[in-house]
Amino acid sequence: DADADSDTDVDTAAARSTGDTGETGNTGDTGRNDTTDTGATLTDTGSEYRALLLPAVPMHGDREFFCAEVGGLTAASFTLTLNGLVIPAATPLPSAVVPGDELRCVVTPDDGAAVVSAESIVTGGNLLVLISDDQGTEYVNAYGENIRPVRTPNVDNLASEGILFRRAYASTMCSPTRAAMLTGKHVFRTGMTRALRPNVPEDLFELDDSELSLPRYLAQEIPGLYTDEALGKWHLSHADMPSPSDHALRMGFSHYHGAIHPIFDYFDYWKWDDRVVTEVIGTYATTDTANDTVDRIQNQQEPWLLWVGFHAPHAPWHEPAPELHTTAFTGPTDDEMMDAMVEAADTELGRVMAAFTPEQRAHTTVVFIGDNGTDVDRLQTPDPNGGKASVRETGIRVPLIITGPSITTTGVESQAMVSAIDFFPTLAELAGAPLDAVQMEAQDGVSIVPVLQDPTTSVRDTIYQEMGSPPGYGPFENYRQTVRNSDYKLIRYNGDVMLYDMRGTLVEGSDLMQVLPLAPDAQANHDALLAEMDALMIPEILPP
Repeated sequence: DADADSDTDVDTAAARSTGDTGETGNTGDTGRNDTTDTGATLTDTGSEYRALLLPAVPMHGDREFFCAEVGGLTAASFTLTLNGLVIPAATPLPSAVVPGDELRCVVTPDDGAAVVSAESIVTGGNLLVLISDDQGTEYVNAYGENIRPVRTPNVDNLASEGILFRRAYASTMCSPTRAAMLTGKHVFRTGMTRALRPNVPEDLFELDDSELSLPRYLAQEIPGLYTDEALGKWHLSHADMPSPSDHALRMGFSHYHGAIHPIFDYFDYWKWDDRVVTEVIGTYATTDTANDTVDRIQNQQEPWLLWVGFHAPHAPWHEPAPELHTTAFTGPTDDEMMDAMVEAADTELGRVMAAFTPEQRAHTTVVFIGDNGTDVDRLQTPDPNGGKASVRETGIRVPLIITGPSITTTGVESQAMVSAIDFFPTLAELAGAPLDAVQMEAQDGVSIVPVLQDPTTSVRDTIYQEMGSPPGYGPFENYRQTVRNSDYKLIRYNGDVMLYDMRGTLVEGSDLMQVLPLAPDAQANHDALLAEMDALMIPEILPP
């Protein structure tokens, strides 16, 4: 219960600290931050003690923190600490409490039982989402899946500061992944089932602006707290729709600066600043996006949500600005240009991260994610049927690295399965506005905050992805789906079903459906995965 005043069996005579208003014992301002309530329990000779750390006010703003024991049992002492320092009872909390600070409530029972504690990480900090375009896991050095050298020291540094996810999944292409992240929904629910191709009439589509997007949700749940902007590549409205230029604004962002469509020349492209469009000639597109991001980090009112879509290393492959990479060209070959583009984007990401002050960085969550697998022509992992636009592992398993104040163990890897749809509820919770049960019913994603706090845990057992062409709600000329668990993966492509044993491999091997009957374990997984796939689908777009 976030409202301690309504919890009648909380001993509010326990240690209490407030925000710094100059009046000891009164509720004060702790910097517009929220906390995630946690508890710990201990049973000893039939007596249960529970330490709780509760904000007196359930929303952002003035608040009072209670360190208390629940259940009416007597305790010898209550202690509240902030970042390891004891805060005496009835004294103000420092006004400098910021997201990422650790509050701990410690209860020492009077019967000599072990100490019971509850911890809470203050939330409500900045949220920086960095989306790389067509950069699979083999193009991030920290993953160690590359065949030829990959130079990504700044992304690797993020991994050393946070959690690297080995089993993170996006959609098959850029537009669907962005839609999934913004709405928390599978793409068949929003119709954004494939990337929107310029000059292709059947791709005339856009993400419905009535969808509840992440920035719209934050403005609704915690009004006036977060500022927000979308920067760089957008790609959620077709160029020939009636009003693509303001689509990011219609989706809930306060401002937008970037190219709303894919670009065909990284040194000559059209850029929108809100609704004003200009031609940019000479400024490298990756640099331009980084420039805008650095400016917002240094000047945006906090806390903020920045949604940043880099164009690189999406085709066309080219020679980036020479100061951004160290590739020695021999042709140049397409592989050399791809490598240079990846390094150039990493160089600019390093400049983005250098823009933070240490204090600002301490209360900022950074998400680095690829929007889909590598283009099949640039795959380092041999998989002629995979890569971008496929539902094979090389098409949908993507790099994901998260750093920030909610992470308790850094420089580690997680095997937890994570989907692009999980970012709406995750970022909402990190912002201090977790979805309630009713709101979660309208979502397909789940919050991965428990994984950030314990990388060995998991919040989902399966991953579902799909691609339908053309975009919309069907019928589809081509429709491919996949659902997998930790051991098996099922693919359905225009009605044909394939099954793969994924234990100990990163890439699909032989299709088990080619040798029937299936082994009992494989058959059980086939039946369970197929049933889950069918249960998700609306009847109108189920394949025949």
